[in-house]
Order: sequence, then C-alpha cells, then structure tokens
Amino acid sequence: MPDLVPGTVLEQYEIEGVLGRGGYGVVYRARHRTVGDGVPPVQWTPHF
Repeated sequence: MPDLVPGTVLEQYEIEGVLGRGGYGVVYRARHRTVGDGVPPVQWTPHF
C-alpha cells in the first residue's frame, strides 16, 4: 500500500509527513484540523 501524502485528510487529522516505518505499518505526523498542533501521530496499519 502506498504512503499517505502530506495534505491527506483522515477524519479530523491532516497528514504532515512520515515519522517512521516498522514491520506492522507506518507512523505519520498529523495535525488535528480543529484543535491544531499537539496531537499524537496517526499510525496507518495496512491489512495483510
């Protein structure tokens, strides 16, 4: 599955970039569109 590109919106979160990769998925830096900065990153786990 391809990476989510910066600017992609998932519910209330806007993806800003990739923080890291691992065996189970990709961790993205994201911004809550209403609250702003200070939210935890979103983890995208592809289904195998």
